[in-house]
Amino acid sequence: MLDIKIQKIRDNAILPKYAHGTEDTGADLFISNIKALNNEGEFEEIKNPDGYSIAPFKTVLCGVGFKIAGPIGYDIQIRPTSGNSLKTPLRIPNSPATIDSGFRGEVAVIIQNVSDKYYKIKIGDKIAQMVIAKVEHANFIKSDTLEASVRGDDGYGSTGIAGESEKGTEKPKKLFKDDADSPTGKEEKETDVKPRYNVGDVVIIRNDLKVGAMYDGITFNSCMDELKNNAHKIEKLKNRIIGNGYTYVINGWHISELMINHKETEEFKKFCDFMDSALYGKRTEPNIDGMLATMLLGTLVNTMK
Repeated sequence: MLDIKIQKIRDNAILPKYAHGTEDTGADLFISNIKALNNEGEFEEIKNPDGYSIAPFKTVLCGVGFKIAGPIGYDIQIRPTSGNSLKTPLRIPNSPATIDSGFRGEVAVIIQNVSDKYYKIKIGDKIAQMVIAKVEHANFIKSDTLEASVRGDDGYGSTGIAGESEKGTEKPKKLFKDDADSPTGKEEKETDVKPRYNVGDVVIIRNDLKVGAMYDGITFNSCMDELKNNAHKIEKLKNRIIGNGYTYVINGWHISELMINHKETEEFKKFCDFMDSALYGKRTEPNIDGMLATMLLGTLVNTMK
């Protein structure tokens, strides 16, 4: 068995281990630190003890809390686990990642959420596996010709591809969900619950939302701050099973009903109905209280999305 030195750099770090001893090829790796892109485009440590919800199609960097001295002639590879690949939307986009023998920084795993839902991870989660593989170094020789082969330059599907495109088939009634909205990892079941709002409706986001707090399964982060106390049109509607009602997509963000100020949204709707009546001559009774309450929203018109 090969001896490799590892330096633990964080108290919460879990050193790599083979779950089934020498029967396993890969040693399990666990999250010790999570970094996500901030508004300046730099990776910033997430210090929320409850974990971090990765936005749809976004990427985070998961440090595993140790440095490693790889021996010359060996490739230290970071690969996804079969469980994470099958049962979650988490992917390692540069898999298999390579740790060169001369690298002395913290070992970290690039993780991408490939679903259209938020997915929560936390410190201590098993995030990947590490494989030690022997490699050969080559002496590259420039040549004007290469030896002929049976295959030649055939490639990109020359021996066949998997599956075929389906046309005219119905959308599956059940969708697999493994994210912040469905932490149990169970299949989605159909529901008769009707959405409170529909696509195209204008809603006003609450002004008291706290960064890092979770509202019905969705974490409010600092990038969403500009949504607060402003009116926005609903772009999409997403059915939810875990939690209440539906998820609304606004400016690309997933918003739960708990994030919406329903009272001010209703007053705004009444104001719009009244203005519609005034402009187009419809015979409806104006709601003066609703109109005045809505006009107090300051920058409401300027922030319409």
